[in-house]
Amino acid sequence: MGYEAVRKRNPKLIYRSISGYGQTGAMRDEPAMDLVVQASGALMSITGNMEGQHVRSGHSVADTTAGLFGLIGILMPLRAREQTGAGQYVDISMLDGMASTMCSSFANYCGSGKVPRPMGTSFASIVPYRTFPTADREITLAAGSEKLWLSFCEVLGFPDMATHREYANNALRVKNRAKLEDMLIDVFRKRPAEEWIRRLRSVGIPCSLVRNIDEVFASPQLAARGMFPVPEHPTAGLFPVTGPPVKLSETPGAVKSAAPRLGEHPRAVLHDLLRLDAAQVERLAAGGVNPLLKLSADT
Repeated sequence: MGYEAVRKRNPKLIYRSISGYGQTGAMRDEPAMDLVVQASGALMSITGNMEGQHVRSGHSVADTTAGLFGLIGILMPLRAREQTGAGQYVDISMLDGMASTMCSSFANYCGSGKVPRPMGTSFASIVPYRTFPTADREITLAAGSEKLWLSFCEVLGFPDMATHREYANNALRVKNRAKLEDMLIDVFRKRPAEEWIRRLRSVGIPCSLVRNIDEVFASPQLAARGMFPVPEHPTAGLFPVTGPPVKLSETPGAVKSAAPRLGEHPRAVLHDLLRLDAAQVERLAAGGVNPLLKLSADT
C-alpha cells in the first residue's frame, strides 16, 4: 500500500503520511508519540515554571498540530492537481510541525542568541502578559500595546505608573519585570476575579478567568457556536462531542453521526476501494484474509 504502488494504479492520488520525524533525515525511523516530540522539538524546554521545572503541554499539541498540517497538506496538492492533473506524496512530520508553530520562539533565539527558558504563564517580550491570583481565583490578562498599558494603569487606579521611569514603555517593563509583577500581584489579590474582569474589559484589555473544562463546556459562547453537538450513538445513547471549528457561510459543516462502532468504517471503505459487495468483504474478514493485503497483492 506504499505510495509508489498505489500511484501506478491511480497517478492522480494524493497520498499523505504522518510520522514523528518525516521520511528523510537521520531520525526518520525513530518512534515517536506526542510527549516525546514535545521534548525533542523543544516545546517542553520552554513550558514550565520559572524555577525551570519542565512540564508537558496540557493537551496533545504535537499530535493535533500534525493532524492540522496533514489536512493542509492534502488541500494544497488538491489545488495543484487542478493545474497539473497529477497527485503527489505529502510528507508530514510531527517535529516539523513543532518547529513551524514555535516560529516566534525560534525567531527570538535566532535574533538574540539567547536560549528561551520556562516562564510559567509569562511571555518573554511583553509585560504585563500572564496570569495573576485575585482574592478568589486566577485571571489572565494581556496588556500587549502601549495604548493598552495606559488603560491598564487607569483601571488599576495608578495613572502615574504609565509614565514611571521604570515602566514607561514595554522594553522597560520587560527589564523590570520582577518588580512590576510583584507589585501587580499584591494589587490583584485585593479584589475578586469577576470584578477585575469587568474593570479590565471596560477599557478593552484582553482578559479571562482561568476557566476549567466544565466551565468551558457549559459556556454560552461555545453553545452559540455549536461546538458541542449531541449525536445519538447506537449503544452509548446521546453523547456530546466537539463540533467543527471552521464555520462556512455556504457549505457549513456539521456532526451528522456518532463515533463509529468497531469495524464500521473500514468495511465501508473496503467496499468502495476493492469494489467488493458487503457480503464479499465480510467473507474475507471472517476467513482471516485482510482485504488490504489482497489489494496490495493485486497492485
